[in-house]
Amino acid sequence: KCSECGEILVEQTEIEKLAHTEEVIPGKAATCTEAGLTEGKKCSVCGEVLVEQTEIEALGHTEEVIPGKAATCEEKGLTEGKKCSECGEILVAQTEIPALGHKEEVLAGKAATCTEKGLTEGKKCSTCGEILVAQTEIAAKGHNYVDGKCTVCAGDDPNYKPEEPEQPEQPSL
Repeated sequence: KCSECGEILVEQTEIEKLAHTEEVIPGKAATCTEAGLTEGKKCSVCGEVLVEQTEIEALGHTEEVIPGKAATCEEKGLTEGKKCSECGEILVAQTEIPALGHKEEVLAGKAATCTEKGLTEGKKCSTCGEILVAQTEIAAKGHNYVDGKCTVCAGDDPNYKPEEPEQPEQPSL
């Protein structure tokens, strides 16, 4: 067209509109804690969104129990805990339980006799049964015979032969 008078010198012709050139907008999977997005599409030439992305709700945690362990006399234990079976995030932390320690129980001793062995006093744990102080054997004392009787147990000496008192001589008649 003429810039002075405005007369059209060459008529315009309409050019067909080009089709959009699709480009994929990648989606993002939802996690336990974060929302995701569906896949979308846009035109790589003009930028127009052809398919809107939509939000995918966060999945939430799937709880899994982490078993606890009882404390023993000598070993620490743990409380039960929880974690997400999908992502491994700890939801309830385990806490340490201190070792219980041994509970002493006295093992009574037994005195040795003249003929039987004895035992010293010992100690064991009443919870787990572990021997804390071992009992040791005491040898039998053996008899101590004096004049046919044992001075320890008052038993008779089986080998004792009393001496026969001397008989005064009888006068001959």
